[in-house]
Amino acid sequence: MNQKDFLIENGKLVGYYGKDECITVPAGIREIGGWAFANDARIKEVILSEGVTTIDALAFEHCHRLRKVVLPQSLREIGHHAFYDCPALEDIFLHDGIEILGSEIFKGCRALAEPRGFIILGDRLHQYCGESASVRIPEGITEISRGAFERCESLKNILLPNSLRIIGERAFMGCKNLEKIYIPNGVTEIGEWALANCTSMKYLVIPDTVQTLGKNLISYSKNIGCVHVLSENDPLYDVFDGTGLTSFPLCQDSKIHTLAYNQTVAVLGFVIAKEEENRDFPEEDEKAARLYLRRYRKKFYAYFETYDCVWQYMIKHSLIPAADVPDLVFRIDNTEIRAALLQYSFEQKRKKPKNDSDISQS
Repeated sequence: MNQKDFLIENGKLVGYYGKDECITVPAGIREIGGWAFANDARIKEVILSEGVTTIDALAFEHCHRLRKVVLPQSLREIGHHAFYDCPALEDIFLHDGIEILGSEIFKGCRALAEPRGFIILGDRLHQYCGESASVRIPEGITEISRGAFERCESLKNILLPNSLRIIGERAFMGCKNLEKIYIPNGVTEIGEWALANCTSMKYLVIPDTVQTLGKNLISYSKNIGCVHVLSENDPLYDVFDGTGLTSFPLCQDSKIHTLAYNQTVAVLGFVIAKEEENRDFPEEDEKAARLYLRRYRKKFYAYFETYDCVWQYMIKHSLIPAADVPDLVFRIDNTEIRAALLQYSFEQKRKKPKNDSDISQS
Protein backbone atom coordinates (compact mmCIF):
# COMPACT_ATOMS: atom_id res chain seq x y z
CA MET A 1 0.00 0.00 0.00
CA ASN A 2 1.46 3.32 -1.08
CA GLN A 3 1.21 6.44 1.07
CA LYS A 4 0.66 8.38 -2.15
CA ASP A 5 -2.66 6.56 -2.61
CA PHE A 6 -4.11 8.75 0.17
CA LEU A 7 -4.99 12.43 -0.21
CA ILE A 8 -4.53 14.00 3.22
CA GLU A 9 -5.10 17.61 4.21
CA ASN A 10 -4.23 18.73 7.75
CA GLY A 11 -4.96 15.35 9.33
CA LYS A 12 -8.10 14.78 7.27
CA LEU A 13 -8.24 11.94 4.76
CA VAL A 14 -9.98 13.52 1.79
CA GLY A 15 -9.70 10.71 -0.75
CA TYR A 16 -8.23 7.31 -1.57
CA TYR A 17 -6.98 6.54 -5.08
CA GLY A 18 -5.34 3.14 -4.67
CA LYS A 19 -6.44 -0.25 -5.96
CA ASP A 20 -6.05 -2.40 -2.83
CA GLU A 21 -8.91 -4.51 -1.48
CA CYS A 22 -7.71 -4.34 2.14
CA ILE A 23 -6.75 -0.91 3.41
CA THR A 24 -5.13 0.32 6.61
CA VAL A 25 -5.52 4.05 7.04
CA PRO A 26 -2.14 5.58 7.92
CA ALA A 27 -1.32 6.82 11.40
CA GLY A 28 -1.78 10.52 12.04
CA ILE A 29 -5.24 10.74 10.46
CA ARG A 30 -7.85 12.36 12.73
CA GLU A 31 -10.81 12.56 10.34
CA ILE A 32 -12.20 10.52 7.44
CA GLY A 33 -13.73 13.08 5.12
CA GLY A 34 -17.08 12.89 3.39
CA TRP A 35 -17.00 10.71 0.27
CA ALA A 36 -13.37 9.73 1.02
CA PHE A 37 -14.06 6.12 -0.03
CA ALA A 38 -17.46 6.57 -1.67
CA ASN A 39 -18.26 4.45 -4.72
CA ASP A 40 -15.04 2.42 -4.41
CA ALA A 41 -15.85 -0.89 -6.12
CA ARG A 42 -12.68 -2.67 -4.92
CA ILE A 43 -12.30 -2.35 -1.18
CA LYS A 44 -13.40 -5.23 1.03
CA GLU A 45 -11.79 -4.36 4.36
CA VAL A 46 -10.79 -1.11 6.03
CA ILE A 47 -8.81 -0.71 9.25
CA LEU A 48 -8.87 2.75 10.78
CA SER A 49 -5.75 3.47 12.85
CA GLU A 50 -5.88 4.80 16.39
CA GLY A 51 -6.19 8.55 16.41
CA VAL A 52 -9.16 8.74 14.05
CA THR A 53 -11.94 10.55 15.94
CA THR A 54 -14.46 11.33 13.19
CA ILE A 55 -15.98 9.62 10.16
CA ASP A 56 -17.81 12.25 8.14
CA ALA A 57 -21.15 11.84 6.40
CA LEU A 58 -21.23 9.58 3.34
CA ALA A 59 -17.59 8.57 3.81
CA PHE A 60 -18.14 4.97 2.63
CA GLU A 61 -21.42 5.21 0.71
CA HIS A 62 -21.95 2.80 -2.19
CA CYS A 63 -18.93 0.61 -1.35
CA HIS A 64 -20.71 -2.49 -2.58
CA ARG A 65 -17.94 -5.01 -1.80
CA LEU A 66 -16.99 -3.64 1.63
CA ARG A 67 -17.38 -6.44 4.18
CA LYS A 68 -15.39 -5.45 7.25
CA VAL A 69 -14.51 -2.20 9.01
CA VAL A 70 -12.35 -2.01 12.12
CA LEU A 71 -13.04 1.10 14.17
CA PRO A 72 -10.44 2.49 16.60
CA GLN A 73 -11.12 3.17 20.27
CA SER A 74 -10.35 6.82 19.58
CA LEU A 75 -13.45 7.20 17.36
CA ARG A 76 -16.06 9.58 18.77
CA GLU A 77 -18.37 10.51 15.88
CA ILE A 78 -19.90 8.88 12.80
CA GLY A 79 -21.77 11.15 10.40
CA HIS A 80 -25.10 10.48 8.70
CA HIS A 81 -25.20 7.88 5.91
CA ALA A 82 -21.54 7.06 6.57
CA PHE A 83 -21.99 3.46 5.36
CA TYR A 84 -25.07 4.02 3.23
CA ASP A 85 -25.72 1.28 0.66
CA CYS A 86 -22.88 -1.04 1.63
CA PRO A 87 -24.90 -4.23 1.11
CA ALA A 88 -21.99 -6.65 1.80
CA LEU A 89 -20.97 -5.05 5.12
CA GLU A 90 -21.27 -7.74 7.77
CA ASP A 91 -18.54 -7.06 10.33
CA ILE A 92 -18.38 -3.80 12.27
CA PHE A 93 -18.47 -3.08 16.00
CA LEU A 94 -19.58 0.20 17.59
CA HIS A 95 -17.83 0.60 20.93
CA ASP A 96 -19.22 2.59 23.85
CA GLY A 97 -16.81 5.46 23.33
CA ILE A 98 -18.64 6.67 20.22
CA GLU A 99 -20.59 9.70 21.38
CA ILE A 100 -22.36 10.90 18.22
CA LEU A 101 -24.13 8.67 15.72
CA GLY A 102 -25.69 10.31 12.69
CA SER A 103 -28.91 9.22 11.05
CA GLU A 104 -29.32 6.26 8.70
CA ILE A 105 -25.68 5.23 9.10
CA PHE A 106 -26.31 1.67 7.95
CA LYS A 107 -29.25 2.16 5.61
CA GLY A 108 -29.05 -0.47 2.89
CA CYS A 109 -26.51 -2.63 4.76
CA ARG A 110 -28.58 -5.81 4.45
CA ALA A 111 -25.76 -8.18 5.39
CA LEU A 112 -25.76 -6.66 8.90
CA ALA A 113 -29.37 -7.67 9.47
CA GLU A 114 -30.15 -10.53 11.83
CA PRO A 115 -32.60 -13.28 10.74
CA ARG A 116 -35.59 -11.22 11.87
CA GLY A 117 -34.53 -8.38 9.59
CA PHE A 118 -33.24 -5.95 12.23
CA ILE A 119 -29.94 -4.11 12.04
CA ILE A 120 -29.17 -3.65 15.73
CA LEU A 121 -25.91 -2.33 17.10
CA GLY A 122 -25.80 -1.79 20.85
CA ASP A 123 -29.22 -0.67 22.06
CA ARG A 124 -30.14 1.11 18.84
CA LEU A 125 -32.25 -0.28 16.00
CA HIS A 126 -30.78 1.25 12.86
CA GLN A 127 -32.93 -0.33 10.16
CA TYR A 128 -35.50 -3.00 9.44
CA CYS A 129 -34.83 -5.01 6.28
CA GLY A 130 -37.60 -7.61 6.61
CA GLU A 131 -40.99 -7.90 4.95
CA SER A 132 -43.19 -9.24 7.77
CA ALA A 133 -46.67 -7.84 8.35
CA SER A 134 -46.31 -8.13 12.14
CA VAL A 135 -43.08 -7.14 13.87
CA ARG A 136 -41.99 -7.33 17.50
CA ILE A 137 -38.94 -5.26 18.43
CA PRO A 138 -36.89 -7.00 21.14
CA GLU A 139 -36.58 -5.64 24.67
CA GLY A 140 -33.39 -3.71 25.34
CA ILE A 141 -33.75 -1.40 22.35
CA THR A 142 -33.84 2.21 23.56
CA GLU A 143 -33.84 4.04 20.22
CA ILE A 144 -35.33 3.53 16.78
CA SER A 145 -33.17 5.45 14.33
CA ARG A 146 -34.25 7.95 11.72
CA GLY A 147 -35.99 6.23 8.84
CA ALA A 148 -35.61 2.74 10.32
CA PHE A 149 -38.96 1.52 8.93
CA GLU A 150 -39.51 4.25 6.34
CA ARG A 151 -41.73 3.13 3.44
CA CYS A 152 -42.02 -0.41 4.82
CA GLU A 153 -45.34 -1.10 3.13
CA SER A 154 -45.58 -4.73 4.29
CA LEU A 155 -45.83 -3.62 7.93
CA LYS A 156 -49.32 -3.75 9.48
CA ASN A 157 -48.72 -4.19 13.21
CA ILE A 158 -45.71 -3.50 15.38
CA LEU A 159 -45.03 -4.09 19.07
CA LEU A 160 -42.54 -1.69 20.60
CA PRO A 161 -40.46 -2.68 23.66
CA ASN A 162 -40.96 -1.15 27.10
CA SER A 163 -37.27 -0.21 27.06
CA LEU A 164 -37.83 2.24 24.17
CA ARG A 165 -37.07 5.91 24.84
CA ILE A 166 -36.62 7.58 21.44
CA ILE A 167 -38.46 7.22 18.14
CA GLY A 168 -36.37 9.00 15.52
CA GLU A 169 -37.43 11.27 12.69
CA ARG A 170 -39.26 9.57 9.82
CA ALA A 171 -39.03 6.27 11.71
CA PHE A 172 -42.33 4.93 10.32
CA MET A 173 -42.98 7.48 7.60
CA GLY A 174 -44.75 6.05 4.59
CA CYS A 175 -45.77 2.77 6.26
CA LYS A 176 -49.07 2.94 4.43
CA ASN A 177 -50.46 -0.33 5.77
CA LEU A 178 -49.51 0.22 9.41
CA GLU A 179 -52.84 0.03 11.24
CA LYS A 180 -51.86 0.51 14.85
CA ILE A 181 -48.86 1.34 16.96
CA TYR A 182 -48.75 1.22 20.76
CA ILE A 183 -46.28 3.80 22.08
CA PRO A 184 -45.19 2.49 25.49
CA ASN A 185 -44.84 4.52 28.65
CA GLY A 186 -41.22 5.57 28.96
CA VAL A 187 -40.84 7.00 25.47
CA THR A 188 -39.61 10.59 25.89
CA GLU A 189 -39.07 11.76 22.32
CA ILE A 190 -40.84 11.27 18.99
CA GLY A 191 -39.13 12.89 16.01
CA GLU A 192 -40.48 14.93 13.13
CA TRP A 193 -42.52 13.10 10.47
CA ALA A 194 -42.20 9.90 12.53
CA LEU A 195 -45.71 8.69 11.64
CA ALA A 196 -46.37 10.79 8.57
CA ASN A 197 -48.18 9.29 5.58
CA CYS A 198 -49.34 6.25 7.58
CA THR A 199 -52.65 6.22 5.75
CA SER A 200 -54.11 3.10 7.39
CA MET A 201 -53.69 4.32 10.97
CA LYS A 202 -56.93 5.48 12.59
CA TYR A 203 -55.95 6.58 16.09
CA LEU A 204 -52.91 7.34 18.22
CA VAL A 205 -52.19 7.61 21.93
CA ILE A 206 -49.18 9.59 23.12
CA PRO A 207 -48.19 8.72 26.72
CA ASP A 208 -47.48 11.37 29.31
CA THR A 209 -43.78 10.45 29.41
CA VAL A 210 -43.24 12.07 25.99
CA GLN A 211 -41.48 15.40 26.45
CA THR A 212 -40.62 16.19 22.82
CA LEU A 213 -42.96 15.89 19.84
CA GLY A 214 -41.58 16.60 16.39
CA LYS A 215 -43.44 18.75 13.91
CA ASN A 216 -45.50 17.13 11.16
CA LEU A 217 -45.72 14.03 13.32
CA ILE A 218 -48.78 12.62 11.52
CA SER A 219 -48.89 14.77 8.39
CA TYR A 220 -50.66 13.07 5.48
CA SER A 221 -51.87 10.27 7.79
CA LYS A 222 -55.30 11.25 6.58
CA ASN A 223 -57.30 8.51 8.31
CA ILE A 224 -56.17 9.27 11.85
CA GLY A 225 -59.36 10.56 13.39
CA CYS A 226 -58.29 10.82 17.02
CA VAL A 227 -55.12 11.51 19.00
CA HIS A 228 -55.01 11.37 22.79
CA VAL A 229 -52.12 13.22 24.42
CA LEU A 230 -52.03 11.83 27.96
CA SER A 231 -50.44 14.87 29.54
CA GLU A 232 -51.51 17.81 31.66
CA ASN A 233 -49.10 20.02 29.73
CA ASP A 234 -50.36 21.73 26.59
CA PRO A 235 -49.33 19.72 23.54
CA LEU A 236 -47.52 21.43 20.70
CA TYR A 237 -50.49 22.01 18.44
CA ASP A 238 -48.27 22.82 15.46
CA VAL A 239 -47.43 19.13 15.53
CA PHE A 240 -50.96 18.51 14.28
CA ASP A 241 -51.21 21.38 11.80
CA GLY A 242 -52.86 20.40 8.56
CA THR A 243 -54.52 17.28 9.96
CA GLY A 244 -57.98 18.78 10.41
CA LEU A 245 -58.01 17.65 14.05
CA THR A 246 -59.57 19.89 16.68
CA SER A 247 -59.48 19.76 20.46
CA PHE A 248 -62.46 17.78 21.78
CA PRO A 249 -61.73 17.03 25.46
CA LEU A 250 -63.76 14.19 26.93
CA CYS A 251 -64.90 16.45 29.73
CA GLN A 252 -64.64 20.15 30.55
CA ASP A 253 -61.91 19.75 33.17
CA SER A 254 -60.01 16.98 31.40
CA LYS A 255 -56.33 16.62 32.34
CA ILE A 256 -55.54 15.07 28.97
CA HIS A 257 -55.72 16.54 25.49
CA THR A 258 -57.85 14.90 22.85
CA LEU A 259 -57.72 15.98 19.23
CA ALA A 260 -60.32 14.55 16.87
CA TYR A 261 -62.56 15.30 13.91
CA ASN A 262 -65.58 15.50 16.22
CA GLN A 263 -66.76 14.48 19.67
CA THR A 264 -67.99 11.07 18.49
CA VAL A 265 -64.57 10.19 17.06
CA ALA A 266 -62.94 11.48 20.25
CA VAL A 267 -65.03 9.08 22.36
CA LEU A 268 -64.43 6.25 19.88
CA GLY A 269 -60.70 6.86 20.25
CA PHE A 270 -61.12 6.75 24.02
CA VAL A 271 -62.78 3.32 23.85
CA ILE A 272 -60.09 1.92 21.56
CA ALA A 273 -57.29 3.28 23.74
CA LYS A 274 -58.97 2.02 26.90
CA GLU A 275 -59.82 -1.46 25.69
CA GLU A 276 -57.14 -2.30 23.13
CA GLU A 277 -54.20 -0.52 24.74
CA ASN A 278 -55.34 -0.67 28.36
CA ARG A 279 -54.56 3.02 28.81
CA ASP A 280 -55.50 4.73 32.06
CA PHE A 281 -57.74 7.79 31.91
CA PRO A 282 -58.86 10.09 34.75
CA GLU A 283 -62.16 9.00 36.28
CA GLU A 284 -63.92 12.21 35.22
CA ASP A 285 -62.98 11.53 31.59
CA GLU A 286 -64.27 7.99 31.82
CA LYS A 287 -67.59 9.14 33.26
CA ALA A 288 -67.98 11.76 30.54
CA ALA A 289 -67.20 9.24 27.81
CA ARG A 290 -69.74 6.74 29.19
CA LEU A 291 -72.38 9.43 29.40
CA TYR A 292 -71.76 10.34 25.77
CA LEU A 293 -71.83 6.67 24.72
CA ARG A 294 -75.16 6.19 26.46
CA ARG A 295 -76.72 9.39 25.13
CA TYR A 296 -75.57 8.90 21.52
CA ARG A 297 -75.43 5.13 21.55
CA LYS A 298 -76.96 4.69 18.11
CA LYS A 299 -73.95 6.39 16.54
CA PHE A 300 -71.72 3.77 18.14
CA TYR A 301 -73.88 0.80 17.15
CA ALA A 302 -72.58 1.45 13.63
CA TYR A 303 -69.06 0.64 14.85
CA PHE A 304 -69.92 -2.74 16.39
CA GLU A 305 -68.83 -4.81 13.42
CA THR A 306 -65.73 -2.69 12.83
CA TYR A 307 -64.37 -2.45 16.37
CA ASP A 308 -65.02 -5.33 18.75
CA CYS A 309 -63.88 -3.17 21.64
CA VAL A 310 -66.90 -0.84 21.19
CA TRP A 311 -69.62 -3.41 21.78
CA GLN A 312 -67.50 -5.12 24.43
CA TYR A 313 -67.05 -1.86 26.34
CA MET A 314 -70.72 -0.89 26.06
CA ILE A 315 -71.82 -4.31 27.30
CA LYS A 316 -69.30 -4.30 30.14
CA HIS A 317 -70.60 -0.95 31.40
CA SER A 318 -74.29 -1.64 30.69
CA LEU A 319 -74.63 1.19 28.20
CA ILE A 320 -77.10 -0.57 25.90
CA PRO A 321 -80.76 -0.49 26.94
CA ALA A 322 -82.30 -3.95 26.76
CA ALA A 323 -85.01 -2.55 24.49
CA ASP A 324 -82.39 -1.86 21.79
CA VAL A 325 -81.14 -5.44 21.65
CA PRO A 326 -83.77 -7.06 19.39
CA ASP A 327 -83.24 -4.54 16.60
CA LEU A 328 -79.42 -4.83 16.95
CA VAL A 329 -79.56 -8.61 16.76
CA PHE A 330 -81.73 -8.36 13.65
CA ARG A 331 -79.36 -5.95 11.87
CA ILE A 332 -75.98 -7.43 12.85
CA ASP A 333 -74.59 -10.36 10.87
CA ASN A 334 -71.73 -11.24 13.20
CA THR A 335 -72.79 -14.29 15.23
CA GLU A 336 -70.37 -13.56 18.08
CA ILE A 337 -71.81 -10.10 18.62
CA ARG A 338 -75.38 -11.36 18.35
CA ALA A 339 -74.74 -14.06 20.96
CA ALA A 340 -73.09 -11.55 23.29
CA LEU A 341 -76.01 -9.14 22.94
CA LEU A 342 -78.57 -11.86 23.65
CA GLN A 343 -76.67 -12.96 26.73
CA TYR A 344 -76.37 -9.34 27.84
CA SER A 345 -80.12 -8.80 27.37
CA PHE A 346 -80.90 -11.93 29.37
CA GLU A 347 -78.69 -10.78 32.24
CA GLN A 348 -80.17 -7.28 32.18
CA LYS A 349 -83.67 -8.67 32.55
CA ARG A 350 -82.59 -10.70 35.56
CA LYS A 351 -81.27 -7.60 37.29
CA LYS A 352 -83.31 -4.94 38.97
CA PRO A 353 -84.05 -2.30 36.30
CA LYS A 354 -81.93 0.78 36.42
CA ASN A 355 -83.01 4.23 35.35
CA ASP A 356 -81.10 6.04 32.63
CA SER A 357 -79.11 8.22 35.01
CA ASP A 358 -77.84 5.18 36.88
CA ILE A 359 -76.75 3.52 33.64
CA SER A 360 -75.07 6.62 32.29
CA GLN A 361 -72.94 6.99 35.43
CA SER A 362 -72.04 3.28 35.73
